Amino acid sequence: MDLWIRNLAVTVNNRDLAIIIWFTVFILWMLSMKQLRKALLDAVKAFFNIKIIVPFGLMLLYVAFSTQVLSTLGLWDQTQYKTTLFWTITSAVVIFFNFSNVTGEKNFFKNIACDNFKVAVLIDFLINLYVFNIFVELLIVPCVTFLSCLLVMAQSDQKYKPAEKFINIVLTLFGFSLLGYAGYSLVNDFSNAANLQTIKNFTVPMALSLILLPFIYIISVIALYEEIFVQLGFKIQDTGLRKYVKRQLIIKFNFRLYALKEWAKQLPFPHIQSKQDILESIKIKA
Repeated sequence: MDLWIRNLAVTVNNRDLAIIIWFTVFILWMLSMKQLRKALLDAVKAFFNIKIIVPFGLMLLYVAFSTQVLSTLGLWDQTQYKTTLFWTITSAVVIFFNFSNVTGEKNFFKNIACDNFKVAVLIDFLINLYVFNIFVELLIVPCVTFLSCLLVMAQSDQKYKPAEKFINIVLTLFGFSLLGYAGYSLVNDFSNAANLQTIKNFTVPMALSLILLPFIYIISVIALYEEIFVQLGFKIQDTGLRKYVKRQLIIKFNFRLYALKEWAKQLPFPHIQSKQDILESIKIKA
């Protein structure tokens, strides 16, 4: 544990430190407000619901296993603790809590995979490769966060369209400024930047995102089966027939998520009176 903490501390840069400081301030501010404190505690209680905390814990174990796989391949080592931690807090958590979109968005996995190879990923990496001193970062972090929040609000209503354009221009200019600084620093420090460690820092998040997709797919399949099985409990009163339907769905659809979703969209319950009825309905969708 001491080695883990030391490796993490060594790799934390000024931008990371600024984010941690402002996040701590934000949490303390929330805790100081009675209504916000109650909302935060309710969110924490909801998170520890067994249906969330168990799959989330399994995801963390899966991520830990993934790092060992990457370590065996020579792509991960103990210096990647910070990269892995930040990827888990940001990308992995976002993907996990969006797994419900898997059934509604047919290209969900393709989009996530493609996002890892966009030019924006390289730009983001370069911007974070070189950071300013802590005082400048302490100013940058809240300003960018505030502008990003304003942008989200402006995008929520057409009447704020002029404000949205202005904020986008400001954020774009700011982004180009950071990219220019990173590019200048890279040119002047290329010998130090062009090393195996930098390559690992760039590739590890991409690799972890791709490795996580099978786990998210399985969780999505299980969640969809659970949703359908709950509906079966209300729609089919015959216990024997209900168990038969569950078995047939697993046998016929197994891990074919989208075929199962199509069947679930038009649940043929009014017509299911026998085992033959369920076999016919599955045959049509399968």
